[in-house]
Amino acid sequence: MGTVSNIPDRVDIRHRQGSVQTIPLRFKLDDGTPEDISGRGYELSVKKSATSNAPFVTYSTSNAAIIIDDAPNGLATLTIDDVATPLDCGDFIYDLDEIIGASRIPLTVGAFEVFGDR
Repeated sequence: MGTVSNIPDRVDIRHRQGSVQTIPLRFKLDDGTPEDISGRGYELSVKKSATSNAPFVTYSTSNAAIIIDDAPNGLATLTIDDVATPLDCGDFIYDLDEIIGASRIPLTVGAFEVFGDR
């Protein structure tokens, strides 16, 4: 997925239908040094379109789809498990938010493409 920063740069995700994909997430400060993400949560919401209110699938630290691997060094892993939660093929959008207490901070958005043979 590349580097995730506090600047909402566009990062696109392509996922093969019927597979499990892990994507490393690296959180960095503006100067490029790792950001300590201790005590924070993350949520990646996939929606049918930019005007959709509700996501049809959510990957987060609360449902263990995003795992904090090394908080002081800003490292986490997103797992898209299309075997456990089947996804239809198509072009969608996602947004990634950071959750600190009751605050939700948008980090990045992008296309979420599911392709395959089903």
